[in-house]
Amino acid sequence: MCPVGAPLRVAILCEFGTVNGGERSLLAALDALKGEVDPIFLAPAEGQLAIELKRGDRRHLPWSVRDSKGVRGERSRVLSDLRQRLTRECPNLVHANSLAMGRLTGQLARTSELCCTAHLRDIIGLSATAVADLNSNRALYAVSSATREFHIGQGIDAARVRVLHNGVDLDRFSPSSSPTARNSLRRQLHIPDSAVVAVTIGQIGLRKGLDVLAASVPELARKYPELHFLWIGERYSKKDEAVAFETDIHRQLCDAGVTSRVHWMGYREDIPEILEAADLLIHPARQEPLGRVLLEAAAAGLPIVATAVGGTPEIVIDGESCLLVPADDAAALGSAVSSLLADATWRRVLGQAARNRMQAHFGIRDRAQELLAAWREIVDR
Repeated sequence: MCPVGAPLRVAILCEFGTVNGGERSLLAALDALKGEVDPIFLAPAEGQLAIELKRGDRRHLPWSVRDSKGVRGERSRVLSDLRQRLTRECPNLVHANSLAMGRLTGQLARTSELCCTAHLRDIIGLSATAVADLNSNRALYAVSSATREFHIGQGIDAARVRVLHNGVDLDRFSPSSSPTARNSLRRQLHIPDSAVVAVTIGQIGLRKGLDVLAASVPELARKYPELHFLWIGERYSKKDEAVAFETDIHRQLCDAGVTSRVHWMGYREDIPEILEAADLLIHPARQEPLGRVLLEAAAAGLPIVATAVGGTPEIVIDGESCLLVPADDAAALGSAVSSLLADATWRRVLGQAARNRMQAHFGIRDRAQELLAAWREIVDR
């Protein structure tokens, strides 16, 4: 039990040193819980996450389930090392920030008195062993109802898993009111101030559906000569099929003669500024438990075209605060984007409705307090 009024001491396990939606969501919640939660991050020594933790003056204990060559350690040895580290830290709670780390905390919970919880941020198939590991945590937090129902269907204990939507900082992500800020990035990229800019943000991989967007780009570029695309994100996988996936997209755009209109920008930290420079967001994901970029774009007042998958319909409402299309349908995606490009008033209406929805349901302060209440409920049992 945590003493009344004392910050909750939470050890947080992160598998990778990268910073993607799951890491950004947790960091945003912890920013809103300063003074109420004392986090200790157990995460790889190097990478963007380590940089972010240092920048935020957060306690970081270098730790990894993999050795220097990237080989995953033997389970009993990883658990023994983790148990020793946690014994020294005496946390009130151990929280896994991903499904994979949730398996580890489940194994830890079976062999110790530690209070363990985990986030479910993925919609993926699970083995019976994985289900048993996850069910050994005291509580599981699914980022959407779609994620929760999917995993209950695989055997996750319904009484153990609850929905905790991620939140977004409504001050950091807000509609642009400064033409100077809006045009600054455009000028860096030699994009005319009068151009219409569509942004897509996410890892380069099959799940994010960038190939579907690439198939719709040539016709959109032909129909709207003032249209430019910003593609934000990078490929982390080094597998041959992942490399080929990215290479094929580049080749497709090159063959169509539209490379001057598609700006590949790689990993970026200045997402608020990028959203300020854009006129709409396109999110063609094949699956999305609860896309963080959708929360951020909606908070920034951007009109959104996205796929009706996973938790996306829980974030924005089709025809009211976004346009939703089927996954893997380049024609439907292109048609929806075209309808927004042709109507600036419709873009403004959808963007304002998206912002209103974030203010009503996804503000970071309320969502962070919901997470804290869930943690305290488990600790105080």
